[in-house]
Amino acid sequence: MTNPVSPSLRVVRINSTDPDPAIDAEGIIKKHGEQSIARYVTTRDPELLVFREGVEPVWIDVLRLPAAFVATHIAHVPSTDARRMLAFRSAVRAVGSVSTVGPLETGPHKRIAADFGVEVAPESFVQAVADEYGAEVVQELGEVAITCARLKRGARGPFGLWPSLTASG
Repeated sequence: MTNPVSPSLRVVRINSTDPDPAIDAEGIIKKHGEQSIARYVTTRDPELLVFREGVEPVWIDVLRLPAAFVATHIAHVPSTDARRMLAFRSAVRAVGSVSTVGPLETGPHKRIAADFGVEVAPESFVQAVADEYGAEVVQELGEVAITCARLKRGARGPFGLWPSLTASG
């Protein structure tokens, strides 16, 4: 079980364009009922998940961003998609084999120090994740990161659905 006061939330991607292939949707419904997939989206409670036998899920740690960082750097970004992308760059360090490196290391996706102790990955990390899993995962996890920053520590949501990539204002 996930520690409710952890500085990160451990999730699997469940977006409509590329959900984690380990997720057994029929098994989830059979074990927890018809609304259990929607409950996972709103709570991100790993206890609601059922996985296909022999298929390992890709767990993703979404760091809890400081509220001051979100208010100062993310909230003022004019488009919803760009806000989510910045939150993703700030809160996610790896999705499967695509990962960032620390600011003193070398590599294609070197993080840079920002405000409030947050390190931000470059746009190249976003593109590498989008190339591997689709841009929808960036939007999904960015929305999770923004919501985590707004909730009290240990809260299990409510998280929400994120619209697919759209022109946003």
